[in-house]
Amino acid sequence: MTDAHMSPHVPEEDSFPAFSCPACGYFCTTTWETSPLSPYGLVVGAAAMIEVAIMRGAPLQTVCVPPDGTRGYGRADVANIESRSERREITPAEAQKMIEDNILIALAGPIIENLYAYVSFADCPELFPGLYDRLGALPETSPLALLVDEDDPALTRIQDLVIDLLNSRGDLEEALQEALKERHFLTPADIRALMEAQERGDEGSGPGN
Repeated sequence: MTDAHMSPHVPEEDSFPAFSCPACGYFCTTTWETSPLSPYGLVVGAAAMIEVAIMRGAPLQTVCVPPDGTRGYGRADVANIESRSERREITPAEAQKMIEDNILIALAGPIIENLYAYVSFADCPELFPGLYDRLGALPETSPLALLVDEDDPALTRIQDLVIDLLNSRGDLEEALQEALKERHFLTPADIRALMEAQERGDEGSGPGN
């Protein structure tokens, strides 16, 4: 699963975490009051990742936005899955779809934060090694694998797919961003509730209303 977290900051022996995510347990010594980062800037990428997941029909996962600028997608859900005694084996086709979804979702945040422009290894040195590993796990017939070119280390043809998805987003963006700014994390249930509220609003604004 996609996990956009960088390694958590380990507190000094005489200190303690100032922020701890109630969803995934990530901690850091930065607080929302002391963070130099804009709350809007922190949530834009996270909201984009959720929207790409929705458009791809991928299973919804928990997203969290700590005040130190890191971003976690699916971290809490991985922990929950690993704690279960019963696990379902997935088919090769399901595994391929999951990997493809994770690649596109992982790129969504950095691309939208870069104003819909391509990102490079220099922009996101922590991102691309994971993308290459996932691409290497795909069969040669995968639509994403077919877009890989050794002369294109930035994977711009795959980034084009993400940009197309971002340009076709619906009206959920604002609701996701507002919820993330207020709560700093959203579970799959939270996301579904926002989607249902958006659908009810669209129905209420139809002809004759």
